[in-house]
This record gives sequence, structure tokens and C-alpha cells, in this order.
Amino acid sequence: LHGGRVAHVTMPDGSRVEGDADRKPVEPAPNGWYGGWKTHVITSKYADAITRFSADFEVPEKPAANPGATTTYVFPGLEDADNAWILQPVLQWGQSACGPSQADQWTYQSYMVPSEDGLCSHASSSLNVEVGQKLRGEMELMPDGQWRVTSTVLQTGASTTLLIAGAKPQLTADLTIELYATDQTKVCDAYPGSPVAFSNIQLSTTAGPVNFDDIPWQKNDDPACMGHVEVTNDGVVTLDQGGCPVNSTTTCPGSSETCSGSTCCSGRSASETYQCPSADPQFKGCDIPMKMDDCTGLTCGHACDKFHSPYDQWNTYACFCAECAGQYQWECKNGTDTRMVDLNCNLVTGATGCASA
Repeated sequence: LHGGRVAHVTMPDGSRVEGDADRKPVEPAPNGWYGGWKTHVITSKYADAITRFSADFEVPEKPAANPGATTTYVFPGLEDADNAWILQPVLQWGQSACGPSQADQWTYQSYMVPSEDGLCSHASSSLNVEVGQKLRGEMELMPDGQWRVTSTVLQTGASTTLLIAGAKPQLTADLTIELYATDQTKVCDAYPGSPVAFSNIQLSTTAGPVNFDDIPWQKNDDPACMGHVEVTNDGVVTLDQGGCPVNSTTTCPGSSETCSGSTCCSGRSASETYQCPSADPQFKGCDIPMKMDDCTGLTCGHACDKFHSPYDQWNTYACFCAECAGQYQWECKNGTDTRMVDLNCNLVTGATGCASA
């Protein structure tokens, strides 16, 4: 596609491999996988095209999930106005459809992936990396019009580079955790075992360098997995599964609406508002005085991945968080019929519902 090729790979021992012969063949993603982008930040579309984007981060602890049945991707990335391509230096773990699939091993390599589902077109060779190693991911528009996507291990100097020609102008930048699993209830288990903190973030457009404080980040928490984004004044963006503080700014479940603390999210109608995931546990406001998701970890826990809340349907049942016998769990209703689901997503047979919190 449009002249994508590997330029060179510098191995940990300092040897250099060049040419198209070392391009890593990649295969379509398999059917039956669940997941997608989870906790991430993404910029608004720039009027002036992006010419460079880079970030440093450490290899986190390994996920708790079965590496043969899950995939974990961590990356900085760039996309064009039509989201036709994404350029990305990618740290990956598990059963990767677009990489070496070395199961219980973190690897790092450079990609260009089109938006078509299951298609991995161009990837550099991969580097094995270890927990705690410092990485740099860099995408830069070269004077000849090609994009250079470089994945570097800072301690060793090892790097792998992909050159892409013919790319459209890149207008949005992101920092992302992307997860997949063969069992939709295990997607959250694919989160890295420790927070991912991106630092030394540098972004330039055709108008020149952009100060970190002026980057128009849009935060996207992942309440279903208790994923949370933190952007600090020292130029660090942290993606974490540790939940969110009470009263912090987060995302309303099932929408792009943001909320903070003891406020209400919009429901299906004006009379069906529900609590913000970061609301104080004592807050009883909103039309539905309970949370669809709780990123604080103080009340309902996180939504079961097989019962996407709010109001998504499991068969014909709409699910929301309720309190029964002093314990929080999911109550799924269809008319007068009610089913209960415990915090481990298991159907409670014979249950007919209970009073809500």
C-alpha cells in the first residue's frame, strides 16, 4: 500500500539489517475477538497538519490475562482526517494478530495499519523488550514526504523503523491502550499490570512545535474496566486501570459526554439521567439514583463486559447497577421480568430482583 517498506532494523547487539527482505509478514485479525480502544487520549483535529509526534514510556508489568487468548497494545499514534490509516510504534503482548504472537513476551515494533477491520498491511521487524525498559515511539514526516515510524529501546539503542510513502496529512494524535480477548468477559484482564505513563511528549505541526499545555487532549476513560486517564501539569499522560478519584472528570458510560463528581449523565430520555461514575458514594441524585459504572471502586465495581451498560441489551434485558442484600450487583430487566447478575457476571438463577440502592 502506497510504498510502505521497512527501512532498517538496528538490533540490540548493534548489528543493522536493511531492505524490504526483512519486512515482517502480518496476518488478518481472527474472528471471535472482543475489545478495541480502551483508556486513551486523542487530540482534536488540527487545522495545520502534524509533522512530528513522539512520546517516551516504560514497559509495564505483564497483564494478568492468559496470553494465548488476549492481546494488549500500548502506543502513541497518528491518524488522518478520514481515519484511513494509523501510524504507530506499538508495544504488544499476547496473541497478536499483527505481530510476532510470542504470548508471554512484550515486543515492540512500528506499524501502518489501515482502518479496514482485520487488515495489517505494513509492519517492521519486532524487538523483544522487558518490564521496566524505557521506550520511545516517534513518527516524523521526512523532507521527501515519507513518514518515518521508529520504535526505540532507549537503554540499548535498539530500534526498528518503518517508512511509509503516500500518506494523507496526519491531523490527530493519540496515546492509547487497546485490548482484545476471545472471551468478552476477559477483556479487562488484558490491561497492563501497572500504569503506563507517557512523558517527554513532543508534537509539531506545519505551524511549528506545540506546547504540551496547548495540546487539545480529549480524555477517554474506560469505566467498564475502571480505566482512567490523568493528564498532569508536568507533561505526563498516565493510563491506568486503578480507577478514578471521587469528583474527578471522567466519561459517561455509553457516550462521549463528560461529567465530574456528584452530577448526572444524560439517559435515553430527559427523565432517565443517571449518576456520573466519579460521583461521591453518598450522592443520591439523578432520575436513576445509582451508577451505571463506578470508576471509584467504592460502590458497584465495574460493569461486566458481557452486559455493556447503560441500556445496551443483553438479549432483551437492559442492565443497571443495584444493591441487593447489602451487596452491589447488576439487575437486568425486560418489562416485569428481572434477572440478577453477580459481580462476577454470573446469572443468579431464580432471583426476581430486589430493592435498588
